[in-house]
Amino acid sequence: MFNPTIAQSAAASVVALMFGVFAGWAVDFLGIFMIFLAVAYGGFAGELILRASGRRRGRKMEIITGISMVFGALAGRVLIAAIQMASVKTHSPINLLSALTDLVWPVPIPLAALIAAVASTVGKIRYL
Repeated sequence: MFNPTIAQSAAASVVALMFGVFAGWAVDFLGIFMIFLAVAYGGFAGELILRASGRRRGRKMEIITGISMVFGALAGRVLIAAIQMASVKTHSPINLLSALTDLVWPVPIPLAALIAAVASTVGKIRYL
């Protein structure tokens, strides 16, 4: 139960990345409402990650899930910035960096929502 195989770890990582990308995308469009949805979203994501991993739990799965969701969320933010840059025809790395700084400036609500989503996902895996 606490020793996932490589295939189970990879499946959990892919599912966590997908949920992270969607969370990174959603905080841009849902704004303050994402704070209210983050815990429920994290619980849902945690359940599907558990199912993808064959119900494997433990510290390894918590770390894999947390890191994958964080990288997925950052990738989702960068993806939004890249799409916006393509539509405006500007190709500046500063625009990509601004997509990440928008998480904390001028208000840290998107960052708080992402932290809540990742924490509730890892909590679902830890406490089932």
